[in-house]
Amino acid sequence: MFETFRSIRFHLLLAALGYIAVGAVMLFIPDQFLAVVCYVIGALLIAYGVIGMLMCWKDRTIRMAKIFIGILAIAVGIFVIAQPKAFTAVLPIIFGLILLLDGILNLRHGIGLKKFGDPGFLSVIIVGVITVVLGAIVLIHPYGTAKFTLRIIGVALIYSGISDFLVLYRMNHARLIYERDNPPEPKKKRQRHKKTKVIDVHAHPVDDDEEE
Repeated sequence: MFETFRSIRFHLLLAALGYIAVGAVMLFIPDQFLAVVCYVIGALLIAYGVIGMLMCWKDRTIRMAKIFIGILAIAVGIFVIAQPKAFTAVLPIIFGLILLLDGILNLRHGIGLKKFGDPGFLSVIIVGVITVVLGAIVLIHPYGTAKFTLRIIGVALIYSGISDFLVLYRMNHARLIYERDNPPEPKKKRQRHKKTKVIDVHAHPVDDDEEE
């Protein structure tokens, strides 16, 4: 469990910071967010598709799946830039799924901490459940205007980012305790064996005539 956590904790930290930053923008300036996000996402999708197709050409390999994904990314990017209002309707689904996945990941961390015996596992499970509930609410989005929708998503993202910091703290605390109680075994030094030279001696009979 902790080996996997060590490898992804930096990415989890960046994701938490990203949730808080994006959530704050959506909460306080939703109009500007709508105006910018469609162009940024559209440009990123087009760049991703073009770069992916160029990499396939550079490697001289024909991979239909990658070519199809590249064409699809370019088409979606153009659609997002050309039809920003239509893309806005999809935002609750995108961010709702992100929140659901983040909540499920926190639940897994909480269950892992419970197996480890960490006393803070319950708080991690609770924030995971709340994040899943918020994700479901954002997916259903039973509210009216796009601006209000974005503000609800912004609040959910800010909560998700803050709760991820709590999960990171609990996981890192448990990891330190585990490493303290289970120190790594010292590496054994390999003994160097000295090479011994073997001299091959052959005995030849000597005649008496040769001695004289």
